[in-house]
Amino acid sequence: MRILLVQPAPFEPGRLGLENVIWMSEPVALAQLAAMVPDHEVRILDMRLEEDVELNRVLLEFQPDLVGTTSMTTDCYQAKAVLEAAKGTLGPGCFTIVGGHHPTLSPADFEADCVDAIALGEGEETFEELVAHLAAGKPFDALHAIDGLRFRDATNAWVTTEKRKQNRDLDSFPPPARHLVRRRPGDYFFMTAGPMASISTSRGCSFDCNFCAIWEFYERKTRFLSAEAICDRLEQIEERVVFFLDDNFLTNRTRLGQLCDEIERRGIKKYYATQGRTDFIADNPELMKRLRDAGLIMVLSGYESNEEHGLEYLLKRTTVEKNRRAAEIMQELGIISTGIFMVRQDFSEEDFDRLYAHINELGVAIPLVSILTPLPGTQLYRERYEELLTTDARFFDLLHSVLPTKLPRERFYEKFAAQRDSVWASVRKGALPAVRKRPAFFLHTFGGALRWLKKRSAYFSIVRDPGSHLRDELGTIPVGITVENAPLRARPGPAAPVPLSASPSLVQLRVARAEGPAQHVLSVSEAVTAADPVVVIPSASSPRSKRQVHDAPFHDDPREFLARLRAFVRSHPAVNHPLLTRLVHVPFTREDHKILGLQHHAVVGLHTRCLEQLLPRACGSEARVWILEALLHEHEGAGREVHVARHREYLLAAGASDAEALDTPLHAHVTAFVRAQLELCTNEPFLVGLGAVGPGHEWSVPPMFSFVVRGLSRVGFTSDELDYFHRCVRRPERQEAWLEHALVCCADGHEAQAQIYEGTAAALDAWARLWTGVQRKMVRWRQPANLHVRSQSAHGRYDEGKELTLRQFSRELVPRRMLPTA
Repeated sequence: MRILLVQPAPFEPGRLGLENVIWMSEPVALAQLAAMVPDHEVRILDMRLEEDVELNRVLLEFQPDLVGTTSMTTDCYQAKAVLEAAKGTLGPGCFTIVGGHHPTLSPADFEADCVDAIALGEGEETFEELVAHLAAGKPFDALHAIDGLRFRDATNAWVTTEKRKQNRDLDSFPPPARHLVRRRPGDYFFMTAGPMASISTSRGCSFDCNFCAIWEFYERKTRFLSAEAICDRLEQIEERVVFFLDDNFLTNRTRLGQLCDEIERRGIKKYYATQGRTDFIADNPELMKRLRDAGLIMVLSGYESNEEHGLEYLLKRTTVEKNRRAAEIMQELGIISTGIFMVRQDFSEEDFDRLYAHINELGVAIPLVSILTPLPGTQLYRERYEELLTTDARFFDLLHSVLPTKLPRERFYEKFAAQRDSVWASVRKGALPAVRKRPAFFLHTFGGALRWLKKRSAYFSIVRDPGSHLRDELGTIPVGITVENAPLRARPGPAAPVPLSASPSLVQLRVARAEGPAQHVLSVSEAVTAADPVVVIPSASSPRSKRQVHDAPFHDDPREFLARLRAFVRSHPAVNHPLLTRLVHVPFTREDHKILGLQHHAVVGLHTRCLEQLLPRACGSEARVWILEALLHEHEGAGREVHVARHREYLLAAGASDAEALDTPLHAHVTAFVRAQLELCTNEPFLVGLGAVGPGHEWSVPPMFSFVVRGLSRVGFTSDELDYFHRCVRRPERQEAWLEHALVCCADGHEAQAQIYEGTAAALDAWARLWTGVQRKMVRWRQPANLHVRSQSAHGRYDEGKELTLRQFSRELVPRRMLPTA
């Protein structure tokens, strides 16, 4: 079997957060799954490091039989979008599965059509048995014998198999298949430390903090790799810096002593970072010294609070004095201390100031201040569910308050953003001893420091701006909500789990339409038509696809060629674009959909104009009849303006004025799409144009816009407001039949098929770029005005190009009569 395992991005491309700035570890869990099925062809794709459409490219090129992904809370929508793309590209024959913490603790959030199964709990043995079942050709809906699964049976009902036991000796698992993870300098890091490898040496935690679900996921059990097994894996790792991913590495004194002995005996020279509790550090200074001598360079700890009652509320089972002593020991030993602190929603301005003063007193080298967040699956989530302002998983990132605040939200975020400039004394006090006592480490990571400083500058421009938080929440959490006026959320019934609801916001706001006569919005179609009837976009280069014609699905039988062409269209990245799959699963707000509508408005009615340009050049009566049928449908009801008018209804419902539609800057990919489509239908051979407006449009628009309709419907747009999109999805059967007949008559040889394919491919490639441009605009509007949005990839920037408003673009298209170019 061919198996593709995908690590989803934690959020939409262009957004910055802790994961792609502070800490990025290898997808160890996926590498561990891959190691369980060595007899199969497995690939691992880390979408945190790739451009968005790389997933579509790999799905087409690799053609996997099974696609699996993993999910924490904040990337649950991204994980579902991965599986949506897999089903859309490869069809129902591709098996899809998701596992990880969030699917285990909130499986109802993944009961979607694009998901075939959900792995509950530890996944290695479940995955191994599932692959064996599928490789034997057994059905997708007969997985009852595999423990640890939730899947749809033959009646399409979701059923859960027996619980998977979590008692296997960790030494008996094969080492993770790290060779399947592509690693480039700077890909995986902790701040300046990189390149960095990651391994997990234990599972579970023996503590029961109420804001953490680790101990619930692992059923209060903790299991360990032996010191010998750890060192066996360390010897196979080339990187000098290794992160132990254990949720609580500092817990078993005997094992840690044995690990120090084994590292010394084998002479392993590496630097180690990990996570551990402050009370262990405070109680074991001599063992910490041994770990330092073995290579320990950094420990990430949850200090959480500057008050005893704050620690007690979180069931932390430690003290402020233990935190203070741990920070002192770390300074004495030259170990970098990374400390996580929480601000609570009941904080006053003085509480913020006291916390920052306490951090400076401690001298934590890397203080990270987060917001108390009741994560799904935790005691805190169950206790405070009624207080949640939103169940949109993207806001459970520790950087937004999903609970009402005592301070006004604007002031709360102002004080929260002030942390960056308030704790520099702590950084100096904690970092300088490490620099003095461990200079070799800092020399080794000098290159990583340069890479991190570039990311830091962009990230800090966001986190230092309290408006960034409020822009994120616009349309989801009303800015005026505080503890004084926040309503309570109704709990689900006693038999139902507490879900992360599909509905993102506390209140769905309806935008009132502006009073008075509406200004007429000029679409590109109208702009072009307003000029001379013969209009051609002059271009120095052709927009035709540069792909090789040997990729075309040629066949002596035209009908077989069209069947292959239809499959090509259905699996194209444009039709399953990441933006479209996200629209179905990410709870975008009406403001986001307004941005989508303003960008798309530039292309409304363009298809009509392309058909009119193509009609005089039609070769053969069959093609001419289809174009006329299509034009009759386009003009049906209200003439040329019908599409523009119906799309305007949607824009008004989304809160966009006619002036905004005229004066909103269009992404360069949007205007390039218009130019490319007109060029294909005027300057290229007729069959190329037929491929563009026929298969490239008529076959691609219905599935693309069905994603849009699903996404808009979940936000609350009515059927009437979505009439434009519904019409794009529902194509007349008579028109479809005439197109099929015209294509059969025209595709009577490989040369003709090559031209039809070329036009189809060029149109689809233009659609893919258009969706990418729209997606970037949807992300960009929430960011600070002076921020240059980085690419999703760590190895490039977006080339945004020149942006024109619709008013400017319309003038550019029709300055004078333009004749066809040679």
